[in-house]
Amino acid sequence: MFAGAYWGYIGAAVASVFFGSNYVPVKGYNVGNGIAFQWFMCSGILIVGFITMAITHEVYFDWRAILGGGAWAFGNTLSMPVISLIGIGLGILTWSSANLVFGYIWGRIGAFGLPKEEVANEYFSIAGVLLAVVALILFFFIKPTLNDDKKDDDEEYAQFNQKHGLIQADEPGDDRFRIDEYPSTAELPWLTNTSFFHSIHKLTENMLFSRLLGIGMALLSGLFYSVSLVPFQLWNSDLKAKDPNGHPNTLVYCFSQFAGIYIVSTGIFTFYCLVVRPPRMNVAATLPSYLAGVLWAIAAAGWMLSTGKLGFTVGYPISAVGPLIVTSLWSVLWFREIRGARNLGLLAIAFVFIGVSILFLVLSNPPEHHHDSSHSHSSHHTE
Repeated sequence: MFAGAYWGYIGAAVASVFFGSNYVPVKGYNVGNGIAFQWFMCSGILIVGFITMAITHEVYFDWRAILGGGAWAFGNTLSMPVISLIGIGLGILTWSSANLVFGYIWGRIGAFGLPKEEVANEYFSIAGVLLAVVALILFFFIKPTLNDDKKDDDEEYAQFNQKHGLIQADEPGDDRFRIDEYPSTAELPWLTNTSFFHSIHKLTENMLFSRLLGIGMALLSGLFYSVSLVPFQLWNSDLKAKDPNGHPNTLVYCFSQFAGIYIVSTGIFTFYCLVVRPPRMNVAATLPSYLAGVLWAIAAAGWMLSTGKLGFTVGYPISAVGPLIVTSLWSVLWFREIRGARNLGLLAIAFVFIGVSILFLVLSNPPEHHHDSSHSHSSHHTE
């Protein structure tokens, strides 16, 4: 009876595990300024889209997915300059919080033509989202210990790239950072290619302007992320309106979403290659970037399943905050980045907040209420 809702929780678990693990393959690799990394990653995402199409035996493409996929691609592209302006901690905190809160709001108010989502307990619902934001804030105060074990490898990669003309030898700073090390704006020479970008570059040397610009871009990135699944949810609600007792197959839409991501990402990468001559990229990071995309796509399929079954008010926020647990476990148990009593104490408190947040979100709309409300929405559509 409640199988649909339980599938939504399974999807949220898949999203949490794979979103929390998708950057593990590129950990420690030199990823340049992130533009080439994103495109190789999106190539891996597209391959998973073809696999889902083969599994479903259905060729389907929704043009709206270009908007959703494009929104994610733009949000992802903004992440690198955000980190260079305000750092990885504040950057991830800002766009993750914005993504979580905006996504929740879209479902509650029925934005962009989405059906307005009702919950059984308003207080649990709001408290769940607020506790998730508090957990994100706690993560900001955790200071990871980054090691330099890959430094020798980075030198080897840089020499290889320079030999093959992939990095200009007289600009060694362009690609001298890894997935856990990001450049300052001074290491992004494409910002100075025109007088306009040169003016912006000069402004970023002002600490206050740099911080405000970074926070603004991070909020915009979170906004892009939050609307990326809107076309999918519109497709999902359209099918439910036509067949109230039906169960739309999420995998059918995966190819549309992933193709939309790839199309826009390719446009961004092409523009970058035309502007920056030669383009900065690290061939050694190609396969890891591709694998990161495959893992991300598996997570996105679970994210779509959880959002489709549980909505923006339950499935979306759980899938947004759950990966923090998995990422932290990688950092503690495998990479040994989070150490010390203070950091581990903060992490334990953050885990408690996340756990209570997820519990409140589940209790705000338990499976039996979700089943009843889905029928009420369907009848509303068919009247």
